[in-house]
Amino acid sequence: MINALPIQMRRRPLQTEFHFKTHGGKRAGAGRKRAAANVGLQKHEARDAFDPTDPVHVTMRAVRGVPSMRAEVVSAVVVAEIRRASEKGFRILHYSIQTDHLHLITEADSKLELARGVQRLAARVAMRINALARRRGMFWRERYHRRDLGSPQQFRNALVYVTFNSRKHASAGERAVRARELDGLSSARWIPERDWAPPDDTFLERLRGWRAAAGAGPPPVAPPERWVARTGWKKHGRLDPFEAPKLPE
Repeated sequence: MINALPIQMRRRPLQTEFHFKTHGGKRAGAGRKRAAANVGLQKHEARDAFDPTDPVHVTMRAVRGVPSMRAEVVSAVVVAEIRRASEKGFRILHYSIQTDHLHLITEADSKLELARGVQRLAARVAMRINALARRRGMFWRERYHRRDLGSPQQFRNALVYVTFNSRKHASAGERAVRARELDGLSSARWIPERDWAPPDDTFLERLRGWRAAAGAGPPPVAPPERWVARTGWKKHGRLDPFEAPKLPE
């Protein structure tokens, strides 16, 4: 009988810990600095957990040099793509088109659905505006910014901010004029009559006129399904036609 030889186990060498003594170590602020052009941009980090019961405020910013999205021909493209996205199932409740950025309030059933909905919309808007302007290259400056609206007050604040955003960007001389009208490049005209206060006859007539001016067909936005966006926000008061986002002091 052959005796089995003992098996010698090779001991794995211990990895020596590297102690940083010079630049680039573990100290705060160490490492490669962000390029000046990237300072302030959205970091490519994992986003927060997503609650499908919360609407989301999305902001998309364009690079410098692209055509103004408030130009008549360009804004028509953006509205058409918002309408298309809503018809395809991406629930865009509200929007505001500004010169170089786009605000959306959306609902989604999952984090993936939200991401894909925004990405498809962003890609199609960029493709069509680039073709219209006969330009190439990047259109959006950074990945979209996301802010979840988990409470009725947060939703109402976002609703005022988005639908009345043109009043925020108006000069001092324009504010008085813009305070008396709704921005045609936002979803303000599509807010149901019951959500306005006070719903006096004069304002309602003007509201119907603004809707008629938008042309025939259904609104480009989708009706809300979540309680916060449908009913909850009104516990803090319906919209005043003369409201405006708070301006920095």
